Amino acid sequence: MKNTEDIHQLIRALSKAEKRHFKMSAARYSKSQNNYLLLFDAIDQQESYDESRLKQKFSRYAFGKSIHKTKYLLYELILRSLRPLSNSKSVRDQLEGKMQSVDFLFSKGLYEQAEILLRKVKKLALHYQLLPLQLRVLDWEKRLIHHSREATTLTRVEQLLDEYDRISSQVRIEMRYRGMAERCFQLEKLLPPGQYTLALGQVLDSQPIEDHRNAPSFLAQLYRRELLARRAFDAGQLRVAIRHQQAIYQNWQNASWLTEVFPQEFQRTLQSYLRYRLDALEGSSHKFVEVLDFWREYMPHRTSEEAEKLDLHLVVFDFIHNLNRGNLQICATRLLVIRDTIERYEALLDLSTKIQLYYHIGIYYFFVREFDEALEWVLRTQEKANRQLHPRSQRFCELIELMTRYELGEYEYLASAVRKMYRNLRQKPQPIRIESLILRSVRQLLNVSDSSQVKPIFERLYDSLQQIEDPTYQRNSLQTNVLYRWINEYLPQKSNEHFY
Repeated sequence: MKNTEDIHQLIRALSKAEKRHFKMSAARYSKSQNNYLLLFDAIDQQESYDESRLKQKFSRYAFGKSIHKTKYLLYELILRSLRPLSNSKSVRDQLEGKMQSVDFLFSKGLYEQAEILLRKVKKLALHYQLLPLQLRVLDWEKRLIHHSREATTLTRVEQLLDEYDRISSQVRIEMRYRGMAERCFQLEKLLPPGQYTLALGQVLDSQPIEDHRNAPSFLAQLYRRELLARRAFDAGQLRVAIRHQQAIYQNWQNASWLTEVFPQEFQRTLQSYLRYRLDALEGSSHKFVEVLDFWREYMPHRTSEEAEKLDLHLVVFDFIHNLNRGNLQICATRLLVIRDTIERYEALLDLSTKIQLYYHIGIYYFFVREFDEALEWVLRTQEKANRQLHPRSQRFCELIELMTRYELGEYEYLASAVRKMYRNLRQKPQPIRIESLILRSVRQLLNVSDSSQVKPIFERLYDSLQQIEDPTYQRNSLQTNVLYRWINEYLPQKSNEHFY
């Protein structure tokens, strides 16, 4: 636990069942450790973390004098108590437990029992297509072969070694495809569209992916199809991308038991499929319901709380998706759903999704010129972000706050805020051009003596934006559309052409 708010974020992220399990586990300890339950409940009741209030509340308790240490111990106790609960749900963790039992039996010299259990693990590893586990099983088979009651023959040893070579080769191929896919996922998050397209091409050209025979395992086929779908989507071939995604889901349907073994891969490919389908729908309301039903049908959720969480994530995803495409009418409809449910289900959203949602809601309200609401959501974004927002988005969040406060007439606040941002900007080794332009424009707007001087300032800002050649500056991005919509109020004849 590094940050003071980590314990609050962890507790608030737990489900009701997980909180109940922790309390039952903690109650088994000595009476003095019930202090952990007191601290747990107090932190859980806080909407935002406030350590000073905790110290005040527990000032009469002995642990209140060393609350930081108690928090750390509570954090460790929560993780330790929930470990068996999470392990029991995962097929891979259950098999890992069986492998530990094999190790224990071998250490006690119970070779026959270890071999019997190892056969069961191998059968399951084959069924669930867990190649790395199959390699570990083969390693144990090589160790046990000389302790077996059956006679060890050269043929049997050669069979084991041949099988080991074959599985090793499949693991290398699978990991190569996985590495390519992971590289593409990360590049998409970090690079602007033009650079991402170039980088994606370089990644895909590094290995042959066209021939399905080059991907011998289930996961290798999955990653291969994902890469092909990404290439098609980036090239604007939406139907081709959807066709590759449909092939992925045909594979999932044919091996439905693997959705529980590879839940992260299943959820990621499902979300990609939904993104492509939503792109193809162009915001149709009845089609949106069909996609929502598709999500509910295929996503393996066990509780109603998890189902509600998935539904809310999809609505949030669709709101952000349509905002980036400039579909403000659809965004208004989605925002009604979000605002109706956000207070009840806010705890179901992970912190990253919550921050992105607040950020985009602030941008939406700026677009529709509801500046009071825009400022509220921008400030909530900054409060929640705590350095977790992407640096580029963080900078734009601060700039949107400046533009919003200008429209609200908060000139006294702006004067000090602009000076502070100028000081921060000078400390950067390479100041961002667009930030400098906006700060300069706001400072000039604060010094105008009459309204006739406002339009020339926006004309200079517009002209300067047109001359930016920085590769990180994206002319059709969501952030630059915020700027052009702001300029549009003062220069409508120039900036309209830059909207979506």
